Amino acid sequence: MNCYVHRTAGFLVGGGTYAALKKYEYNEQPDIVGCFVYGLLGSLIAELPDILEPANNPNHRGFYHSAAFIGISGYLLYRLFKNGNVSREWNLICKVAAATYGSHLVLDSSTPRGLPFIKNNF
Repeated sequence: MNCYVHRTAGFLVGGGTYAALKKYEYNEQPDIVGCFVYGLLGSLIAELPDILEPANNPNHRGFYHSAAFIGISGYLLYRLFKNGNVSREWNLICKVAAATYGSHLVLDSSTPRGLPFIKNNF
């Protein structure tokens, strides 16, 4: 996938996740400015895997593009939110960040190379 696909998906997932969380978790009406701001945040975060592991060759996908990274980061977020000491704003930011980072990996998983379990051995 190219960076424009990841940025667009990140924008849509970021704004959509913000709107869904506001409506269904906080029982508030989402606003257009928040959707746009979280969409911009999402478009930046969706590029993070390729910033950490630049797409300079077809075998660039390593740990930050792996199923292991998804599992570890998901577990850490679960532990973070389970303790209940996270502010509402950070809760929202972390969930939008996780969703938009995940959008990059979902898109990459649909390519012929897919995602490695831990890292590429090529």
